Amino acid sequence: MQRKRFQGAGRVSALTLALCLALSGFSGCGSDKKTEKAAEESVEMSDMEYGATMREDSSLDVPIEYDKRYLNEDELKVLAQYYSAIQNEDTDALAACTVDFYMDYYLDNAYGGLLDASAFLAQQHETLQKAIENGTDVTIQKIYISDCKRQEEAGSSIEYLQNMFNELEGDDYCDQHWKDCKTLTVQPVMTDGTNYAEADEANIFLVNLDGSYYVCA
Repeated sequence: MQRKRFQGAGRVSALTLALCLALSGFSGCGSDKKTEKAAEESVEMSDMEYGATMREDSSLDVPIEYDKRYLNEDELKVLAQYYSAIQNEDTDALAACTVDFYMDYYLDNAYGGLLDASAFLAQQHETLQKAIENGTDVTIQKIYISDCKRQEEAGSSIEYLQNMFNELEGDDYCDQHWKDCKTLTVQPVMTDGTNYAEADEANIFLVNLDGSYYVCA
């Protein structure tokens, strides 16, 4: 009788071991499937067009809503600084976030040399204020970035900016200083504390020169 009990225990142990191995196998398959699914979702997310992962950063000088896959912290800071300069009509802040020779060229050609940086800021500020009719104390509620094209993408138009830089500063300027550029479509959202309105869209460049970012509007 003892012998039979021993054999029965052996069979139970063998069955238990087989069951454990089978369950561990199923568990491993489930884990593999989850990993594969996560990888597929990750690939699909990276392939999605701009706008798939929008978020708003309110810690900046001016809040910005953007797709987090496309813009880094330094790029956001310089863009926020640019619009903060317009809102506060701050010429020093404008100079810090723009390319000096580009701004000189822009003011000379777009305004016939009639505006300096201070007058330019006053004009831009007034334009944004008019987004809310009869509004008072109108401020930028946020900057909405509706599109972003990297320099290798079709439609980025960076050749225009590169050619201008080389014409203004020498044929090899971009070869020596140009690191990267993105083309943004931005839209300021304005508020007077009660009402909200969208200002006109604008296309601007975020250019990396020698490791520092600048706005070319």
